[in-house]
Amino acid sequence: MKASTVLALIFTVVILTMVFLSLSYPNIARFGPLLAGIPATALLLFQILYENFSGKGKSQKNQNTDQEKVTINHKTVHCYVELGLWIMGLLTMTYLFGIVLTFPVFTFAYLRRYRHRWLQSILIPIVVFAVIYGLFDRLLGMYLYEGILFE
Repeated sequence: MKASTVLALIFTVVILTMVFLSLSYPNIARFGPLLAGIPATALLLFQILYENFSGKGKSQKNQNTDQEKVTINHKTVHCYVELGLWIMGLLTMTYLFGIVLTFPVFTFAYLRRYRHRWLQSILIPIVVFAVIYGLFDRLLGMYLYEGILFE
């Protein structure tokens, strides 16, 4: 069994557990897990079926035996370190400033770091803020972590 199939199976079990646990929540609280969990489960099951039962996956398996050797070079290490720093930055900002402020600022920083146009870099964080604040905070009335600096 391929590693990607095993990982997809693990994710499927975790997401289905989340979905089934959310069924005992009040109506408004179960909406989020169901909205994310059901499509994610469907996509994961499609991936598992496609990888294991399509002819394309089998022919690629034989071709990839030489490519399974992992080579670690300076560029690979740099990418992993940068990814780790982005994650640590997101977690630190969320801890300090809360979700509503962190996600738009983080989105802006990420888009500018990878040289997206200024218009995209400004409009996408505005949409992120509107969705997080408008949908989750105002419309659904969900408590969003405010950060230790704004409590």
